[in-house]
Amino acid sequence: MKVRQHLWNLTTPVRYNLALLAERARGACDWGVQPAPHRDAPPIRVGAWPFARKVAVTLSFDDVAPVCTAAGVDYGGNLSGQLVRRFDDLISNFPYLKLTHFVVPSLAYDSITRCRIGPVSVASDAAAEWRRWLKGHVHASRLEVAMHGLYHYNPVRRSAAEFDGLDLATTERVMNHALQLFSCAKLRVAGFRPPGWALGLDDACLLAAKNLRLQYVAASGVGVGLNRYRRRVSHIFPSMYKGIINIPQNLVLGLPWSITRRVVSTAFKRGGIISIKGHFVDSSRMAAGFDAANTIWLRRLLDSLASMKNELWFATHEEIAQFWQARLHVKLVHEHGSVWRLEYSGESTLFGLTLWFAAPERRAAPDDGTSPYLIIDVLRPGQAVQLHLDRGTGPGRGPGPARGG
Repeated sequence: MKVRQHLWNLTTPVRYNLALLAERARGACDWGVQPAPHRDAPPIRVGAWPFARKVAVTLSFDDVAPVCTAAGVDYGGNLSGQLVRRFDDLISNFPYLKLTHFVVPSLAYDSITRCRIGPVSVASDAAAEWRRWLKGHVHASRLEVAMHGLYHYNPVRRSAAEFDGLDLATTERVMNHALQLFSCAKLRVAGFRPPGWALGLDDACLLAAKNLRLQYVAASGVGVGLNRYRRRVSHIFPSMYKGIINIPQNLVLGLPWSITRRVVSTAFKRGGIISIKGHFVDSSRMAAGFDAANTIWLRRLLDSLASMKNELWFATHEEIAQFWQARLHVKLVHEHGSVWRLEYSGESTLFGLTLWFAAPERRAAPDDGTSPYLIIDVLRPGQAVQLHLDRGTGPGRGPGPARGG
């Protein structure tokens, strides 16, 4: 088992590159630079991210649980151990960073030793101190808690791919049980990532998440999950798929820097997302584990992004899903001449929507006090904003909360 896990870790970069090459061969890859706009394209476009930020950055960890096994494998249960200390230091050293913890509410399988373990519920008395630690970061608006299965174990497959082969009814029952445990622990959950990227029969996990009124799934990576056999969703933008928002993952801890630089460069070229994933376990035997070496890798990446943080939106998965869900209800309507109307039909208040000029000739001169974008600070359900686009002078507007930058 140890040899197989080691080989899996060693071949991760190779599998990553092969997945990208396979997509390019099929002509299905969206990593390239966005094509130039058509000459008849609208002179303004809705920005992908709020407050004129060009790229979103999100970091998530899987397998978080109040468990430290008899074999010494720590998934966050040892609050005085290296793993929790490492995480607390990360939060402290990067005060603008936001994270999502995909928590297993009743972990019953050790992915390192490939053995079953006695499950420890997040709602149990034994997990009281762990809950206080977790909620401290949540209340500080630095951390989001999301669901990562129920047991992280599939007794039929004898693997961590909990939902592999399950139908919709069974999947929904398992996920609902997990939500009940989170509710008992007073932990609010808005999203879901399937253990082992197993989506169930006919993508049962996505349908169950939608039926249970979760806000999003994080069900895709390069060559895994929704993109295992063919690319069904974007690698660098959230997507609406089968009625629910999907947040992609495109980097894992410890990837070679040649791949990492390519992903970061593409995210900046296309204005997409840098979505980093790791496993919350202090072990080099787990691919993308949060061990000492991968902590150095992560710090190096975050340090390289620090100089550009004014262009970046650091957000949790839930914040990204909320913004994109609302953004889907934004509509630009051309009234006449240079007059456009922005209509918002979403159910929640939308903050920081950014409108960018798509046509270079409409961009304002740097010395006239205007900007190539317009930020609408607040959009409430049913609100409309009138926009006047004057050639050479940038955006004007009718009544509504908007500002240039």
